[in-house]
Amino acid sequence: MGGTPARKTVLKDLIREIRKRKLNFNFLIECRADYWRQLEIFEELVDIGLFSIFIGVESSLESVLDRLHKGISPEDVYRAYEFSEKLGLYMYIGYILFDPYTTFNELQETIERLFSPGFPPILHLHGMGIVKGTPQAERLRQDGLLIHRARSLGYTFTDTKVKYFSDALDTYCNIYRPVVLNTYKILFMAGNFPRHNNAFALEALMALEKQIVLCHKEFLCSTLDMLEGGHLSIDYQLVFTARFARILSITNAIHSKWRSACSLSL
Repeated sequence: MGGTPARKTVLKDLIREIRKRKLNFNFLIECRADYWRQLEIFEELVDIGLFSIFIGVESSLESVLDRLHKGISPEDVYRAYEFSEKLGLYMYIGYILFDPYTTFNELQETIERLFSPGFPPILHLHGMGIVKGTPQAERLRQDGLLIHRARSLGYTFTDTKVKYFSDALDTYCNIYRPVVLNTYKILFMAGNFPRHNNAFALEALMALEKQIVLCHKEFLCSTLDMLEGGHLSIDYQLVFTARFARILSITNAIHSKWRSACSLSL
């Protein structure tokens, strides 16, 4: 969004046209973490119906941002969340917990940042994905870290503890994934409510978010502690399955209720 002068001109023309036609709808967008530098444009977008933004933050560590060539700073992440709250936007982010070159110390610092004051909540936990034909894939091939799978590419790690963490995360993701998918569906449904009436929808989303983040924090902190101690012995199914089943029942109830409400409002 925004960025170059040409893009800003197109965006302003779009805003002007929506106002001219008196169109009334809600929408969400994807943008960079440094969007807060264009506050004036985003204030106008909120005025015409913007209610949520997705930002591919990827990391809050300078070393990782440089490695990924993101062109943003850790400050941008915090400022983006601060400005989203000021604008009344629901902000959700993409965040890469690890890549093939991540050290265990970097992983610890990355996860510590997730729960620092002012950092945006994260619903989906994942590592870096690799796409065939990209510079990242070529570098991994040269370094002997690339793994060819039937339908995708994978990688091994330079730090064994990070590899064990990745394996644990795969197990945990299978437990929480249905809840997060339902939460995203609810987010998209929130855009169907009239602007004057979707504040309650965003509040419901944030309440769900808090429950998910509490589980994520327990998983992340306990797994790191065990890896630091040299062993990983926990039954994630036993610890988290029942808790996410309860949250899933809440999301199912909200989804059903909102689907009916959206049908009535159309």
